[in-house]
Order: sequence, then structure tokens, then C-alpha cells
Amino acid sequence: IRYNNFMEQYRFIKKHNQRFLEGKETYFVDFNHLSDLSEEEYNARNNYVENHDEHSLGSTFTCTHVYRPSDKPETNCVDCNDISTDSANEVAFYWQNETLNNQNKVLVTNVKDQGSCGSCWTFGAGAAIESYFCKKGTKRCSSWNGVSTQQILDCASSNSALNPYGNSGCNGGFQSNALRYVYDFEKGIMNWDDYGYEAVQRSCRYSKSKSIGTFSSCGRLGSSGSANNMFSMMENNGVATVAIDASGLAFQMYDGGLYTGGSCSSKRLNHAVTATAFGKT
Repeated sequence: IRYNNFMEQYRFIKKHNQRFLEGKETYFVDFNHLSDLSEEEYNARNNYVENHDEHSLGSTFTCTHVYRPSDKPETNCVDCNDISTDSANEVAFYWQNETLNNQNKVLVTNVKDQGSCGSCWTFGAGAAIESYFCKKGTKRCSSWNGVSTQQILDCASSNSALNPYGNSGCNGGFQSNALRYVYDFEKGIMNWDDYGYEAVQRSCRYSKSKSIGTFSSCGRLGSSGSANNMFSMMENNGVATVAIDASGLAFQMYDGGLYTGGSCSSKRLNHAVTATAFGKT
């Protein structure tokens, strides 16, 4: 079974990268540690909120601060104001370790692996928190390993105090619920190095004495369907945690370039990621 999965990936990679060399694709793919998983097994790892409509997420906490830009974003994006938001394929995000804001501060930490646990929601929230600390200047994202996603996984899942905003550990959750946990309940987050990631939910072991701090509120877009509002928010506030459709071999085997999944859906959200930069295909 593993061999057959691997050979299917091999055929896909060979065909896709030939299209990339011909200029027909904007990104390339390669083998990785997921290359012997079937597409179904890979999709099962994401565990965000698959097949939920954005207007039906009544069980999630809503961040109180609403971002509504008063001016058009000053960006290096080509024809930003001409980007259509009718198609999820038009706008693509890419990830890099040297994302800078206007103050030339790195706002993302090193790339991490969630393993076989569906904890992407903890990493999405963690990246937003890390961006906050690094922009504030209390941490240096270029050398810091970041916040403890394991703390979020352990302490913000199946927590009676969080109901009805509960997360489900390795079976999925929401970034906004994770953010609410940090500032509304525990009043702090620990370092990754002090509370390491284990890819399995355990009992909460948060130690307030080792907290690196907290924040008072979280924010969201005033119009979730506006790409330009999102660009402006990232330009002014730093990185953003977002949900995407990460289904399919293309994302599973992604290696580099500007990802633009042909079957990407704006409704079938199953993976939390970090948007750090933007452009137009």
C-alpha cells in the first residue's frame, strides 16, 4: 500500500513539475515525509473545520476588534486593487522565514511540523501570537522557537470553562478559540522550549511562573471576503492566521513557488495556516 501511494506521488510530481518547467504552473512539488500517505490519509491530518460554511460557525468565539482599513494598502503587490475575490484561486499566499513588516522586524519563527495530530489550529494561533510579541519587540522571531502550541493543545481543548467555544485537540479546533484561551483564561502563554510539542493531547501543564506574557484582545477582518482588507491588515499589523482548503496531492507535495491550487475552495476549509505575504498570479 505504501509503495503504491509513493508511486502515485511519483507520477504526479513528474507530470506537475514538467508543467512547471513549461511555465504552466507557478509552483513545484517534490517528495517529502508525507509521500507514502494516500490523499485520504493526508486530508485526515488537517482536521480544521472541513466542509463548514463560514456563516455557520456559531460555536466559535468572535474576536472583538474589527479591522477596517481607512486607506488603501501601500504594498508591492501588482495591481492589488484589480484582484477579484470571486474566485479563491485568484489570490495566493506563500510562506517564508524572512517576512518583514515596515520596521524591518522578522515576524515569523521557524517552520514546524504538527505531525499526525490535527492541531493546525494551535499553530495558526501560535503564529499570530508570535508575530505580536516580535512586532512589540519583546521577542526576536529570527532566533526564537516561538510559543508553546502544546500548551494550547492541552489546555484549550475540551475545557469546560471554554464552552461553547471548545476545541477538540488533535481532532481539530479554531484559531480564534485558541486566542481567547490565552488572553481570557490562562492570561499567558509559555515558550515552545519550556513546554515542547508532542503531537498528542495531554493534561494541561501550564505554569504561570513561566509565562512570557499575554495580550488583551484579538482582531478580525471587518469583511472576510475582501482580499484588499486582508492585505492592508497584514501590511499594518503583521502576519495573519487564516483557514484554507489544503486538500489534494498538490498541497501535500508542495515544495516551493506560489501555490495556486486549481480545485481550491473558499468554503471547504480544512487547514489553518499563516499568511505572511501576498501577490497576484
